[in-house]
Amino acid sequence: MPLHNTNSNSHPPNKSAKGKSHDHTPVLGSTIPNRALKTPGLITLDGRTLEGGGQLVRVALTLSALLSIPVYIHHIRGKRASRGKTGGLKESHLAALEFLQDACGAEVYGAEVGGTEVVFLPGRE
Repeated sequence: MPLHNTNSNSHPPNKSAKGKSHDHTPVLGSTIPNRALKTPGLITLDGRTLEGGGQLVRVALTLSALLSIPVYIHHIRGKRASRGKTGGLKESHLAALEFLQDACGAEVYGAEVGGTEVVFLPGRE
């Protein structure tokens, strides 16, 4: 699963098995505050990875909450939209996100049905 620390100053683009580079930049027209995207230790995940479904979102947010690691996920369920289905967060993904937010006192940006990006900053309790 491609990931990188957004705070590194220079790094080569990640390459998939087919040699295509993955875009790790914020979604154009992002509503995520810049300060949230500059959180120290923020891990960036591409929601189009592998099957590009909601499992990546649920697992990443759970690990983020358990390990207190901030995470930014962009292009959430991006491969679903390309198949004529709707991409972005579904109600079930949002319910999991809200549960985890309450459980660990996280600060969250982009949590809305249909949202294609989210920043999850777990509390340091």
